[in-house]
Amino acid sequence: MRKLVLSSRRLLTIGRHALNWHLRYYLGGRPPPMAVGLFTTSACNLNCRMCAIWRDPERRTLTYEQAAKLIDAVTPGCCYFSFSGGEPLLVKEIERMVAYASARIPYVHMVSNGLLVTPELCRRLAAAGLHEMSLSLDGEESWHDLVRGRPGCHAAVLAAVDCLRQNAPGIKIVLNAVLFPDAVAQARAAIEIARARGVLIKIQPVNRHFDFPGAASAPEEIDFNRVDEKGVKDFIEECLRARHVVNSPYYLRRIPDYFRGRLSCPPIHPRCRLPFFFLEGNAHGFVSPCMIATGWDSALTIEDLGRPEGRRRYHRLQDNLTACRRCEKTMFICYWEPMIHFPLSHFLTYGVFG
Repeated sequence: MRKLVLSSRRLLTIGRHALNWHLRYYLGGRPPPMAVGLFTTSACNLNCRMCAIWRDPERRTLTYEQAAKLIDAVTPGCCYFSFSGGEPLLVKEIERMVAYASARIPYVHMVSNGLLVTPELCRRLAAAGLHEMSLSLDGEESWHDLVRGRPGCHAAVLAAVDCLRQNAPGIKIVLNAVLFPDAVAQARAAIEIARARGVLIKIQPVNRHFDFPGAASAPEEIDFNRVDEKGVKDFIEECLRARHVVNSPYYLRRIPDYFRGRLSCPPIHPRCRLPFFFLEGNAHGFVSPCMIATGWDSALTIEDLGRPEGRRRYHRLQDNLTACRRCEKTMFICYWEPMIHFPLSHFLTYGVFG
């Protein structure tokens, strides 16, 4: 992930935000979050086997006004904002949300499955100021379509890559591949597809999301008894040598321990700092410093961030989460990579020399 940060043309702006955060945090203040992730909707046009969000029985979608309130609450200070879902391109006002964010935040990102990408949409997202789009691709066609629950979605991802290149060349493209412990060859196929297409790729080992009460089904259980240990080890070494794989080496080298059930996460010891520079919002309007710790319903809302008592409750939650160790049971990249690279002490210890 360091490769993406250091290649950004907004590096000086990001650096100023980071300096301000360090000064406020280490002088005992409450700095605004540096990075924000927003799950804009729980609606999705795929049924991915490992995902819980599309199983949400309430199927909520944020309004533009809610998204704007969250963006206002985290600026100035935030320098990275990510729109995801569900599928964010199902949100009717997603382009307005992107435009509102990009006018205030240096780097705006989106995660999509690619099915709804069209030439006109690419041009509109570029005009709105989107800087980067991540597209899910897990391996060969038959495997990807099986994992994602719909025939044709593999072809749609490749078509989306071509469409973005032709119609929005300023939007950076990154593929996301899920690594299953007994299907290493598929992740290897994904990094080869990325190499052949000339795009970057991130690898994340499969994780199980939390369950939604009342959901008709639950995400598939992960069977860590069927780990191809040698295959995983060899694959990690290949990723470490591949220049288009943008995971940090520190993250990649811990994947085998995760599959063995022996994962540790030194960046959160003795104190987890993620709650002080990270924030998440979801389609129900809840916010949290870390939803892996609080769950989908954090009991704090976007509106609470605009009220003094709500901010005090949020600060108490930040303090309480410094002792959380749940990241040692998962390897969600959206939590691990920020912790590896921020604050500066982590960047040097784990991001550069890790």
